[in-house]
Amino acid sequence: MSQRDPYGIVIHHSASNPATTTRETIYQWHVVSRGWDDIGYHFICLPSGQIVPGRPFANRGAHAGPGGNAFTGICVVGYNGSEDHLDWKWNGIQIRSVQRWLNDYRGIFENAWFKGHREIKPTLCPGLDVHEVFS
Repeated sequence: MSQRDPYGIVIHHSASNPATTTRETIYQWHVVSRGWDDIGYHFICLPSGQIVPGRPFANRGAHAGPGGNAFTGICVVGYNGSEDHLDWKWNGIQIRSVQRWLNDYRGIFENAWFKGHREIKPTLCPGLDVHEVFS
């Protein structure tokens, strides 16, 4: 198994209703339903803007396939698409919180970069271009 690469960050959306999606919900999806050893993401941004831990930071992720699991994964609860489930859209508190988190993260890992999940592997996640959202 290859090592972690903390300089890469992969941003996801849960594509779920933020009113009912918690860290525990994601744990159920990943561990109970899929049989994974832990939540796939390292961090989760809740609708309140609070960023909570997922799997331990030192461990490889399970969020972006073989080519992306070495990177740090953060999931923003809700939806970032342009159609369907617009009532699940990320809110301004979440966007500001993730922007602060990215800045703080880059204060530790100076050359860290981020990409949306779909830039790492074929998927619709995380919807719209995260570079436009978090620039």
